[in-house]
Amino acid sequence: NPGRKAALPAVLLTGLFAILLAVMLNQGGVLARQPVPTAVHVGLAAAYLITALLATGAEIVRGVVVFVAMLATQAVMALFTGLAYAAAPGGALDVPAAFVYALSGYLPGLLLQSAVVFLMAPVAAAWWGGAEAEVRRKRMPRVPHSRDAESFQDFLDRACEWPEVAGVAICEGEQAWGAGIWRSDPGAACERARSVLARTGKASHLLILGDAALGVYTRKDRIVAVSLGDASHRHIAQLLGLSLCRAGDLAQLPGPGNTASDTPDD
Repeated sequence: NPGRKAALPAVLLTGLFAILLAVMLNQGGVLARQPVPTAVHVGLAAAYLITALLATGAEIVRGVVVFVAMLATQAVMALFTGLAYAAAPGGALDVPAAFVYALSGYLPGLLLQSAVVFLMAPVAAAWWGGAEAEVRRKRMPRVPHSRDAESFQDFLDRACEWPEVAGVAICEGEQAWGAGIWRSDPGAACERARSVLARTGKASHLLILGDAALGVYTRKDRIVAVSLGDASHRHIAQLLGLSLCRAGDLAQLPGPGNTASDTPDD
């Protein structure tokens, strides 16, 4: 389980936290006072948020959940630290006052707590949606490379091998090529893609069509359209679309298909 693997360093550091806290309390009966500047609290909160986003791959919902888990961990660690302070000989603090002291009265103690909080990020990220994210990463298609293709049509057909991809069309100038549902009529896909781009004014756009979706992407004079049978797999459309936009000179690929739209009309 990825959550258990990620929890190991947090458990070890929590043990180290307890040992160092015990040593710190045994060094003197009177609690030292080193107030925590407001800037430190703000900086730690910002660092927690950035760490949460990094641990979740900038997925907003998971990032917020992990951030809240980190704040909860901070509160729990401060409570444990406050209980230890309150129980220390000569501490003269009740539990609420010791809790506040743990958060704002002693900077080294707060930084020690934050070390445990930072390791909570990968733990929470692994437990909350970690398995789904791993499956999603494993199910991402391998984008074909033009150098590996035997012909231009083979290049396009490989782009349609992923089950969720119904069709792919590429347009450059007056030329259009397609695979999947657009193999016989890539021009229609290109016309619709140009219409979407003209209407939105964006370099990329995902048009939801019920359960299906149409992803349109452009770079320089190339337009790529990707048809999905399931709109929930929009990440696949984006990966394929942007990768095909950055592909090399398509006209240099060997074999038939690279002039599919140039065949004369009957």
